[in-house]
Amino acid sequence: MMTKGRIELGIGAGTFWKAIGSYGGPSRTASEAVAALEEAIQVIRLIWNPDKTNKRKTVSFEGKFYQLQEAHPGPAPYYPVKIWIGAQGPKMLNLIGRLGDGWSIPLQSYLQTERIDGAQKIIDEAARANGRNPDSIRRIRGLAGIIDQENRLEKSLHGQGETVVGSAGVWVDELIFNAKNHGVDSFVFWPASEGNELEQIRLFAEKVVPQFKEKLKSSC
Repeated sequence: MMTKGRIELGIGAGTFWKAIGSYGGPSRTASEAVAALEEAIQVIRLIWNPDKTNKRKTVSFEGKFYQLQEAHPGPAPYYPVKIWIGAQGPKMLNLIGRLGDGWSIPLQSYLQTERIDGAQKIIDEAARANGRNPDSIRRIRGLAGIIDQENRLEKSLHGQGETVVGSAGVWVDELIFNAKNHGVDSFVFWPASEGNELEQIRLFAEKVVPQFKEKLKSSC
């Protein structure tokens, strides 16, 4: 409610089990983690979507990993919050195609760029098999780096990583490369200039995003 529609939920199966255990969380096998995440998505959506016509209505869920017994859902989000799932394994990618609203592409150190297209195919096939339009699922990539207004540095990996250093034009080319070659339609900018993050975000919004949209439109 506070942001009036500027929030999406990013979620994953776990991965860092020792860290999770140090906080008192469970340690699960890969298969258990996928099944638990599928249940969690169902629970989240039950809680997020209360019946507005009946404020006394409760919801229940009986799963292997999570249970709800006449829980009171809500308040409802200001708008339908999308669930973006970070994943790289076939079972998780299949889950995205079945239930997810977006795929948060893992960093290069976890999923090499040359594997993205194969992962996209798994998501698309799972979506179609479940009566969903693959185009309804967002494809999100994080890119970290610095927008260098004075063009002192140039480092663009052209889709081979997630670090970009250079002018607004270099950033635009990198975004175009990902959109055209790997079907990425959304980007998360991570400013890597410590102490200057707000200025970097401003440059991204004012210098990179408009150029990217115009160049992408003209190239279609």
